[in-house]
Amino acid sequence: VAIPLSQRSAERREREFATKEDAARVSDVMARNLRSGAVVDQLEPDVVFANHMVQSGLAGALVRTAPRIAMPWGGDIFNIGPTTALTRHLVRTGLRHAELVMPSAESAVKDLRSRWGVDPRRIRALSWGVDVRLFSPALVDERADLRRALSVPDGAKVVFNTRRFKHAWGAEAVIDAGIRVAQNRPEVLVVNIAGAGNNAELAEAAARVEHHGLSDRFRFIQGEVSLADYAAWSRIADVGLALKQTPDMRSLSILQPAHAGAWMIVSDQPEYREMAQIGLTFDLVDPDNSDVVVRSIEDALAATADEHRRRADGNRQVVAEHEDHPERRSDSADTIESVAESGRSVRTPRADRWLG
Repeated sequence: VAIPLSQRSAERREREFATKEDAARVSDVMARNLRSGAVVDQLEPDVVFANHMVQSGLAGALVRTAPRIAMPWGGDIFNIGPTTALTRHLVRTGLRHAELVMPSAESAVKDLRSRWGVDPRRIRALSWGVDVRLFSPALVDERADLRRALSVPDGAKVVFNTRRFKHAWGAEAVIDAGIRVAQNRPEVLVVNIAGAGNNAELAEAAARVEHHGLSDRFRFIQGEVSLADYAAWSRIADVGLALKQTPDMRSLSILQPAHAGAWMIVSDQPEYREMAQIGLTFDLVDPDNSDVVVRSIEDALAATADEHRRRADGNRQVVAEHEDHPERRSDSADTIESVAESGRSVRTPRADRWLG
């Protein structure tokens, strides 16, 4: 039995605590943490997950009947946690009392050690991995069928914003560059998906695009989409954009479309450089420099079929070797099982025993 201590979507949490003024409301979060921790402690689960250190780190720390795994979300340790004394305390408390801290990014390990003081023996970076069958490259006939099903015009070049439509996740950079590219290239279709809670931001962008007379060159999809639909867009995308402007964990929004064959253009930041170190090929750009982003999109669209194929084949090989979902799931399951078996021993010996 594993009980996750996460009550709200990550998007809503980051929206609530994006500024110091918003963080003043953290007392409400603390109260929920106290209630959740007390209830879960009475249930005596085998293992407890705290999925967001501001939202549920304190609740996890309060559980004394089971080993605790802290799974930092990204925004909690990179953006929200450092803003106020209270949020810093919540993050530190959740991390300090966890037997295992399991971020999905290698770049987060340094931050966890230097900023948050986590013992490196209690950190194990494990990514989620990619469903390589769902995000497999589309064959010629299948690609044509998918394009018809998604109402993509014949001859259109699909530029897909692979992130949900949030300003902090590069939405504005996508629109800035997309407008400029669409003005020069009549064949371009720029696709954006709102995601939960982002319809207002998407509507503002649609109005801006309409002002430029380019509404037929952009696709704005309201709300959430199924994973199957997201995979379909990834599999027909000629170019993928992931221009998140704040630090990130290992991003499936890059790995999945890269495996599916999209030519990825991503923001230049620590974790994406770590991803390049394992052999993934994508264009690293400054998302705040629209000229650079536009030039990268233009270069991608101008790439020959052979250039595109070589990059796609290389990325598929790297993902299959390093980010295959069943293997990553097995690694995570083995690690979690080791923590669960540690039982109710004193925290440090319990961690030392399974970490060796």
